[in-house]
Amino acid sequence: YFIVNHFELNLQHDSNFDDFFQHQLKQIENHLKDKLGKAIWQINLAEIRAELVNQPWIEHISILRELPNHIKIQMNASSILFIAESVDGLWVCFSNMQIQLLDKSSKNQFFTHHPVTQFRQSRKVMTQELLKKVGTIFATLTKHHWFRPDNIEYINYSDNIGYQLKLRQPNIDVLLGETVTEAKIKQINSVLNYLNQFKIEARVIDANFLKKILVRMRNSS
Repeated sequence: YFIVNHFELNLQHDSNFDDFFQHQLKQIENHLKDKLGKAIWQINLAEIRAELVNQPWIEHISILRELPNHIKIQMNASSILFIAESVDGLWVCFSNMQIQLLDKSSKNQFFTHHPVTQFRQSRKVMTQELLKKVGTIFATLTKHHWFRPDNIEYINYSDNIGYQLKLRQPNIDVLLGETVTEAKIKQINSVLNYLNQFKIEARVIDANFLKKILVRMRNSS
């Protein structure tokens, strides 16, 4: 009567990437199968929690016994900030600043149905240190209207230019330089508001300067 016959898995997540998160749920479901058929009081909830919190995409988790015969697991997923391709595979960076490495086929499997920011860089090796730094920058960017995650097509990094990003709407390249601060992002956001208000078509916003921001118009070289 008190034999566990199923695990009830509930996940709050970004529905734009439902395929990705449903795949993660399926993996957890398969992992828990060997615990089925045991008495409910013999299931070590702390052990299950310790195993699941290692999943980089899990923001919060609660586990409860539901008498007479199942375990309820409630999870909240972190949002996906960006993806990055490398020779190792496909990196996914989450809003909790955790990183997950998937195989390269995952891009077409999970990330083609909804706009997702891509990070690219000129160095041959993609380090987790660099990815987490970009994640911090991304978290700063997305506080502001024009830099919503679904409006940033890509972020580039190179040693000679620093950070550069491409907005989807408006179609503008933004040169951020080596140092990205909250104050700099606020200035750029204000410039974008001005351009939008007066229907000015720009192609580049250059924020590499100390006390000014340069805007290159679409009809200029």
